[in-house]
Amino acid sequence: MSGIYEKLLVPQSRVDEIQPLDNQILVKITFPMSKTKGGIIVTQEVISSEIRSRIFGTVLKKGPAADFCEVGDEVVFVKYAGAVVCINQPSDHGAEDGFELRLMKDTELLAVLKKDK
Repeated sequence: MSGIYEKLLVPQSRVDEIQPLDNQILVKITFPMSKTKGGIIVTQEVISSEIRSRIFGTVLKKGPAADFCEVGDEVVFVKYAGAVVCINQPSDHGAEDGFELRLMKDTELLAVLKKDK
């Protein structure tokens, strides 16, 4: 990723400053590792396939009017919901998880995966 798109994103150092408004929520989507714990390198084709099929994430923050989920909930949404605000690509050696942060309306959620209490 490079060019003008990269300049439009929030730098990772400023992610804590994001405060969703109204019914917006901040969702973290985790990228698959490029290398397994056992040292096996995962091909880019497999990683791309997993990213394309991944339509769930974890709610990090929510606006004051967001009623359909709570911080920490795992949520399901359509693939292109919300706006990408930050991307941290996984490193080639797999030492650090990559992630994407999206701001979206809580009404864009398809489901909330509630934890057993």
